[in-house]
Amino acid sequence: MTNYRWRGQYISSTKITPGDTLEDDPPPFLVEGIVHSTMTLIYGQTLAGKSTIAGALAVALANGETEFLGHGVNADGPLTVGIITGDPGGAAEYRRRIHAYVKPDAELYIDSPDRPALAETWDELYEVCDERSYQAVIVDNLSNFVDKSLSDDDEIRRVYINIERFCREGIPVTLLAHTSEKWGERGPSRLPMGSSQIRFGPRWWCYAYRTKGDLVVEFDGNEGTPYQMRLSEPDGKPRFEVRSDVIDLGAKRRERGQRYLIGAKMANPFLSVDPQDAKALAQRTHTVPPAGPVPGYNPFTSPGMPLSGLDLKAAATLIGPQD
Repeated sequence: MTNYRWRGQYISSTKITPGDTLEDDPPPFLVEGIVHSTMTLIYGQTLAGKSTIAGALAVALANGETEFLGHGVNADGPLTVGIITGDPGGAAEYRRRIHAYVKPDAELYIDSPDRPALAETWDELYEVCDERSYQAVIVDNLSNFVDKSLSDDDEIRRVYINIERFCREGIPVTLLAHTSEKWGERGPSRLPMGSSQIRFGPRWWCYAYRTKGDLVVEFDGNEGTPYQMRLSEPDGKPRFEVRSDVIDLGAKRRERGQRYLIGAKMANPFLSVDPQDAKALAQRTHTVPPAGPVPGYNPFTSPGMPLSGLDLKAAATLIGPQD
């Protein structure tokens, strides 16, 4: 059955009817569990390997490879890929990194817009995209297209409106961004630097960082299960070795939440918890709350006996370092 679709000047509509099919709809992911069919955010510290991942992705899509990092590519063949780079000399850097790996018949372009990126700049990018029939776009990186502070919500929305124009035409966008270089008590920041709007726009996120000789990539977002992979460290080439199987981050977070509960109980044995408190704990630790009450303790509050800062410190000591 053919789905009813309508496109006006400013809106598009799809009618849902009994018996309709999803044949005309794209799958949720261009690359299963890695690149969403709308927008994916890859973020991490400087030199974590974000641009190398982006280059490897561009090569895989343009060459028509059926897998990327061991995950299936939902495409019938080679795609026309555009890399939009805002770094001075960014085009030359990408060429040096990937030219030896691109097949002769591949359609892979690098666009270097002038800065600041005006409304006319974005219009010209869309014209180029349409003329060359881009099927995937990589934007490296967000800070190059933000004229004001990365913490300015309105400025981030403005930039995202421009980037999302590709997505609304059915072109998946992979956007690169940085985390803060500041370190806290538990190590480096695990969130994009700047406004919370940066993480709200994309449908899928990838946090990349190096540890113990590996490049670790953690994925989370809409229409997928959070997971982690370990790759070989970037060496300037657009190729990675997958060193570990997929690790379910949901299970790790639930285990971490249980360790937190146990540590809190040992720090203050007089605490109690009910299902609502367990839900609050889940929100604080990003875990799935227990199905029922956890008898005997409450890591945040209990009648007449709040968990003190000293108790929290003792609990953290008992739990040990977080993964």
